[in-house]
Amino acid sequence: MATRYTLDQLREDVEAKYGPFVLELGDGKTVTLHPIMRLPQDRRERFAEQYRELQAVQRKSDDGDAGDVLLQLDQVGDHVRGLLATVAATPADADRLMAVLPADDTTMALELFEQYAGKAMPGEASPSPS
Repeated sequence: MATRYTLDQLREDVEAKYGPFVLELGDGKTVTLHPIMRLPQDRRERFAEQYRELQAVQRKSDDGDAGDVLLQLDQVGDHVRGLLATVAATPADADRLMAVLPADDTTMALELFEQYAGKAMPGEASPSPS
């Protein structure tokens, strides 16, 4: 017996698997983050470069002393914020997101990135601050 699969089913499956990550900010406001695979080529390349830079900072922090690690934790936060801004659906979404992520609290940016990465980057390891 033949298997029937419709174009509508395909669209639904793709949306379920590769749909946007939507962060609710409250008061009916949201920020939409696109999966890497659905970004335009230039933004995927920018994301890849930023991700390599983040990994380099993380490797360096593994070898540093406590003072270096604290400085590098700030750098990790900056890189993660940059990654999130890159995948934001619009510049306005990026601005709204940066406005709600405290610059002095890297943990919020890291947690959001881990949640996003779990959905939008299947098979990728999440970054860690250590």
